[in-house]
Order: sequence, then C-alpha cells, then structure tokens
Amino acid sequence: MDEHEGRHHRRPQGPRSHPARLRLQGTPDERARGEGQIADSILPEGIACRADAGKPQQDLGRAKALIREAGAGGKTVTIAYQPTVDEFNVAGTILQDSLKKIGLKAELQAVTFPQYSERVSKQSTMPDIALAWDFASYPEAGPQLNREYNSAFAGSTNYTWYSDRQVDRCLKEGNTAPTASKARAAFTQAQNKILADHALVHIAYPAITVLSDGRVKNIPISPTQQDFKVGFLRMAE
Repeated sequence: MDEHEGRHHRRPQGPRSHPARLRLQGTPDERARGEGQIADSILPEGIACRADAGKPQQDLGRAKALIREAGAGGKTVTIAYQPTVDEFNVAGTILQDSLKKIGLKAELQAVTFPQYSERVSKQSTMPDIALAWDFASYPEAGPQLNREYNSAFAGSTNYTWYSDRQVDRCLKEGNTAPTASKARAAFTQAQNKILADHALVHIAYPAITVLSDGRVKNIPISPTQQDFKVGFLRMAE
C-alpha cells in the first residue's frame, strides 16, 4: 500500500538546484529497506490524474560542475531529518555521502515533527534540505496539489514556500472546473510546471505491510489513509 510520499525539499533562496542530477546514491533497497518504490509522480498512487515525473537520472560530473559554477564548493548545507522515521536514518546518511562526492559538506540535524514545522514556517529558519514524509489528505489531485503548492499556504502545508502564478491559476481553474476533463487538463498543467521547477523532489513511496488471514479480501488502496480504510474491509467468499 504505497500511500506515503518520501521527499526532500530545498530552501527557496540561492542558486537553482538540479535534483535530476543530485539523486541519492545507493540502491532503492538501501534507501527504502526493500519496501515501497521509487517515486514517479508528485502524487501518490491511488489518485487519478498523475503526471509522469520520468525515471531518475544521475550525472555526478554535471552536478560537480554546477557546484563549482555556483561557487558553492566546500560549503556546508544542513539536512533536517526525523530520526523516529527509520528509513530517514539511512536516507540522511546516504544523502550526506552523495553531497560530499559533489563537493558539499552536509550537517545532519535531528528534529521532531513540531520542530520541523516550526522551522519551515519561516524562510529565515528553513534548513537547506529536509527529509520529510506526508500522506494524501484527499482522494483527488486538486485538493492535494492545492494544499502543497498553492502560494497561499506557503509556510504551512506548502513546506517549500513554492510560489508560481501560473500554478496558482491552474489550481484555481482545476478546482472550479465545470467538467472532469477540464479539471484534469488544469491539474496536469500545474504538475508539469511544478516538476519543471523542481519545487519538491519526491524520492520514494514507502510501503506499509498489512497482514490478514484468508477470510479477508485484498484491501484496496485508500490514498487518504496511513494504513487502510476500515470501510473497505470485506470478507472473502
């Protein structure tokens, strides 16, 4: 049941990053411990109208060149992470090592979720990079995208302070569209713009393993639940 979104964000200040070239080193099993899958969209599975983010690519040579061009070689960046989330202990160490290989020093900073929320509420206190996870609060693309990328929610549910007038307009058009096809077109346009801007780098969709006996049918994915929706439980025939 791939409902959670593992991702990291960057501070809005400074030179533009190129996440496609700064992918984490290590295999997916090392990062997700064999559970879940590499993210292929900014929306989790179970939600329709997902724009394809493409397959991750890595170019360490180009990444090193970008660091040199920005004059950032040897500088220290902060990585906030929640040690209570087991996979973040692995991902934080791997990310630290990856950044070292392209010329950056990384300082891991353990935070609780309330501390993380407080830090991202102001641009002046945001960490350079943060490992965080979230799950869909709504079963549809529009409300989920609006929650995370509408500039009106910067500093709260818009963790990266992302602000783009075109995206705001698309989200408004999609959420008020008279037909499903017009809504899908607006939300797809918004997703493609967000992906092009590298506003948020979605790393993986960790999985939650649910065990049941043979008397219970397979439980369908519910994108609004952290584990499963009790109302979906059905007895097997």
